[in-house]
Amino acid sequence: MTPLRLVSQAVSVRFGAVAAVIEVSADIEPGERVLVTGRAASGKSTWLKCLAGLQRPSSGVVRWDLQDVSTLSIEARRQQQRSFGMVFQSDALFDSMTVLENVCLPLTRRQMPADQARATAEASPAWTPTPSAPSEPCCSRCPRGARWWPPCRTRCRCGASTEQPCQG
Repeated sequence: MTPLRLVSQAVSVRFGAVAAVIEVSADIEPGERVLVTGRAASGKSTWLKCLAGLQRPSSGVVRWDLQDVSTLSIEARRQQQRSFGMVFQSDALFDSMTVLENVCLPLTRRQMPADQARATAEASPAWTPTPSAPSEPCCSRCPRGARWWPPCRTRCRCGASTEQPCQG
């Protein structure tokens, strides 16, 4: 699946009287990295869901390459959505897995062979391995075996003080 150009043209989303997103426009080229910031409840996630074809805008247009997403059949939209990766706010990474294992998980759940999933994840422009992130549990007292992330954390996710020096 080739990367898509994402275009948002004056996208607005309303939930009744509440304007969640107001006329957001952007043109994002394949491989381009974009940071979306804003206050809580300012519409960031709603706009990202529009870009991913998960939320229909109240007005405006979302395009994948030159195709208006609203004109795609459900099957065509789902096919294109396979090239998207999205972690919802209520979800989190599994701290019992490495970052790479977390990235590969949705790929293998879509029946991609494990070696292909790893190669796909490592080929992503967003993948930046961090050699200072150990693969062993962050402290000997952690009953869950939480991984040490980020490397300069001073406390384990289980609440115990770290036994490892800061690597960052």
